[in-house]
Amino acid sequence: MHKLFSDIGKKLQTLAGVITIAGIILSVILGIVLIALGSWVTGLIYIVVGTLASWIGSWILYGFGEIIIKLKQIAENTENQNNSQADFTYGQTVSFVPDDVSKPKSDISNLH
Repeated sequence: MHKLFSDIGKKLQTLAGVITIAGIILSVILGIVLIALGSWVTGLIYIVVGTLASWIGSWILYGFGEIIIKLKQIAENTENQNNSQADFTYGQTVSFVPDDVSKPKSDISNLH
């Protein structure tokens, strides 16, 4: 598999963090610019709402990365489980009957 696509879940989580930090920084800068231009209320709204939106919006991407990581772990565990089982081929007959059952009992006089 190409290295670009290896460990994609972790990369999505890292990207979520980068987008969150960039969104917060841009929201604060834009808010400060608006405050400096005399629009106090709009500037504060951009700072607060922009920061919260960046933070909350990153949960979706981070959660998707977490799902990918968990699914990969499940696939690896399932593969390991399948490999650790005894060699059993499809169509193979397995008998759960003890060997002595098929032998006839010659002495049945002891039955009560």
